[in-house]
Formats: sequence, C-alpha cells, structure tokens
Amino acid sequence: AEHEDGSPSAPVLDFVPPTSTTAAPAVTVPPEFAITIPPQATTEPPRTDGASTGPVLVFPAPSGSGSTSTTTTSATPTTTAAPATVPATVPATTATVPLDDCARAHAGETDLANAILIGCDLTELVGDGLDLSNADLTNAILTDARLTNVDLTDAELAGADLTGTQITGGSLNGADLSAATLVNITLTNVSLVDLDADQANLTNAIFDQIVWHDGSAQNADLERAVFIDADLAGIDFSGANLRLAVAQDATLVDADLEGATLALADLRNANIRRADLEGADLTLTDLRFTAINNVNLRTAVLTQADFQGATGVPADIAGAIFDRTICPDGERGSVPCW
Repeated sequence: AEHEDGSPSAPVLDFVPPTSTTAAPAVTVPPEFAITIPPQATTEPPRTDGASTGPVLVFPAPSGSGSTSTTTTSATPTTTAAPATVPATVPATTATVPLDDCARAHAGETDLANAILIGCDLTELVGDGLDLSNADLTNAILTDARLTNVDLTDAELAGADLTGTQITGGSLNGADLSAATLVNITLTNVSLVDLDADQANLTNAIFDQIVWHDGSAQNADLERAVFIDADLAGIDFSGANLRLAVAQDATLVDADLEGATLALADLRNANIRRADLEGADLTLTDLRFTAINNVNLRTAVLTQADFQGATGVPADIAGAIFDRTICPDGERGSVPCW
C-alpha cells in the first residue's frame, strides 16, 4: 500500500500463534521498515531438547517480497516441584526403665558388685551375703546397718558414714575408708587386708578377731578403740590417735606407729617386735609383758610407761624420755631401762 503522496506505508504486524515447535525462517527486512525490539533482562539460550522456545512474531514483508520477517521471544521456564516425602510411621514401643543401683539395694538385691551408690542413704540396711565388691559408696550413709558375710572387697567408701554399723564375717580387703566416719562400728571376724582408713574417725570402734595386714590408718582417730585378738602386722598407724585404745594380745609386728599417740593405751601381751615408735607418745601406756625386740623408741615419750615383764631389747632408745618409767625388772626410774 502507498500513501497519497506515493511513499510506501509501514508493514502491518499480525500475531500468529505458533503451530509447531519449529521457528519460522528469517527474512531480510528493508532498513526503512526495520523495527528494533529492546532486549529482555534475561535471554534464554536456544533450547536443545526440542521444546518450544515461545511465541513467534511475524512481520509481513513489503509488498512483493514474498517473505515474512519473524522474531522469536523466550518463554518463561517452568519448574515442577518434587513430591513431598512422607516419613514412615515408627510404631510406638514400651521399655522398662531399670532401677538405679540405690533403688536395687533398697529392693533387697544381693548382687551389687560394681554398683554406683554414691551418696545413697542405706540407713539401717540389713543384709546377709551382699556382694558389694568394687561398689562405689563414696559419701554413702550406712549408719546402724547390720551386715553379715558381706563382700566389700575393693569397695570405695571414702567419706561414708558407718556410725554404729555392725559387720560380722566377710571382707573389706583393699577397701577405701579414708575420711570415713566409723564411730562405734563393730567388725567381727572380718578381713581388712590392705584396708585404707587414713584420717577416718574410728573412735570407740571394736575390732574383734580381725586381720588388718599392711593396711593404713594414718592420722586416723582411734581413741578408745578396742582390738580383740587382732592381727595388725605391718599396719601404718603413723600420726594416729590411739589414746586409751585397748590392744591386748594384738599382733603389731613391723607396725608403723611413728608419731602416734598411745597415751593411756593398753598393749599388755602385745607383740610389737620391730615396730617403729619413733616420736610416739607412750605416757602412762601399759606395755606389760610385751615383746619389744628391735623396737624403735627413738625420741619416744615414756613418761610413767609400764614395761614390767616385757621381753627383748629395743633397737634404738636415743633421745627417748624416761620419766618415772617402770622398767622390765619392775624398777621405776628416770634413767634408761636398757
């Protein structure tokens, strides 16, 4: 078509919906009829999967050209969301919660080996044949308990309270009773080999027919403790308070009593051979008929100590204080007896 002045008119734009996925062929548009289409913010690159690239704009060419001008626009890509995964339903289960060791002890169980009983209150516990070997009873309360044939081998009882407890038969071999409270405890026919009672309070304790070999009670309080037919060979009582203790007929061979207080103690007929009593306080101690072979009495206080009938000769008396001391021959004096 032409304008009235004879100049050619602009081409007419017709929108033709795409009928196939194949782009229309491009044609050459005369410069005077060229249409500039601004680029989009993003341009989709040519598709290689055969999918449609979007609608096609068809520009009829000037009259007589026999061809069409086309421009292709990109289609907005679509995304299909993956289906949600529904978690499988886990069937509900029921489980029995096990009793803790303290509750087991209260329930009357006897097999408590390796039990954790820290701070457990077992006041007035009564048990026969309890196995508490390797159990941890740190700071536990066992006051007024009555235990028969109990196995406390290697048990941890540091800081525990066993006031008034009675243990008859069994073993405390290798147990730790350091800093424990054992006031008025009674131990009858119990093995205490290698027992540690350092700094424990054992006032008024009764040890009847016990074996306490190579144990330790350093700096322990054993005032008024009673040892009946006790075997204390090799025990370490250094620094301990044994004031008014009774250990008649006890075996204290090779015992360490250095710096211990034995004032007013009763050691009649005891066997203290090779014991170390250096610096010990033996004021008014009853040592009649004791075996004192090779005992170390260096710097010991022997004020009014009674050695009447004692057998053997001490290994060292250097610096010992003899003050109204009764010698083995019955003579009282302030000069060395040996």
